[in-house]
Amino acid sequence: MNCEVGNQQIVIDIIAECMEDSAMKASGEINEFASIEAGEVDKSRSYRIRRPKGRGDWLLFMTLKGKGLFCHSDEDIVVQKGQVVLIPPGAYQDYGILKEGSRWHFLWAHFYERSDWGDLVDYPKRKSGIHVLDVGNGELFADSRADMEELLKVYRSAHFRVNQKAVNILERLLLRLDSVNERTQSLRIDGRIEHALVYMMNHSKEKLSVAEVAKVVGLSPSRFAHLFKEETNESFGGRLEQMRLKEGKILLSERVSLSIAEVAHQIGYDDPLYFSKRFRKAFAISPKAFRTNAVSEIG
Repeated sequence: MNCEVGNQQIVIDIIAECMEDSAMKASGEINEFASIEAGEVDKSRSYRIRRPKGRGDWLLFMTLKGKGLFCHSDEDIVVQKGQVVLIPPGAYQDYGILKEGSRWHFLWAHFYERSDWGDLVDYPKRKSGIHVLDVGNGELFADSRADMEELLKVYRSAHFRVNQKAVNILERLLLRLDSVNERTQSLRIDGRIEHALVYMMNHSKEKLSVAEVAKVVGLSPSRFAHLFKEETNESFGGRLEQMRLKEGKILLSERVSLSIAEVAHQIGYDDPLYFSKRFRKAFAISPKAFRTNAVSEIG
């Protein structure tokens, strides 16, 4: 692919892009409930997209095989497996296969930034506006790819809660990618506590103890409890409860067939009355009232 292009070809490509979007809608690729869009592209011949004025949302690419080329007047960027690209709203977009006859296989997602994401999409500025994250080909890449594939699966589903599910998955992915964000390196917490937080998130429904998680990260219980508080400004129990109650909100709104007691049990509470008490304290509403409001918003 040659980055040089005439104005007439740009118009042709924009028309082709609109036709491609229409075809995706007709085939069910675009879910009417989603404010997040996701997809997969695997091209081995001519492929190029241009958006001179960009879009109003973020665009994320994860290359699985082959190489892609991002063109810009200030720099041309070649990407391959192990790299994730993020393009902010309004940034010039011109990307495609590196060269004719080669292959580029990637996953993509369009999304709008949420007000509570803070630094998760705050990357060092480049002249092109394009952010390239080197995630490598190890565990981080595997986990990030799994998140993207799950996001795509949810996006293609017919579930009316697709956007809530997609937002949760995307937030998890952005949290992973934040580990290679140069801007937040100086703000990063102790790696052992980061490991602990991921472990807690993956096992929040279990009866976790300070001693168990301390062992996972190679610290004594007392040292772990002190370091956890120092790094997060929260207690171990307080953070674990936040994780559980957040999951409880999702189950209450999405799994309406579950009783309050069943929701409590699934997120790690043996006593549904205690769960209701903690839920009300955290969100100023009872689980029952929260579910009623969530269902009425859909209905």
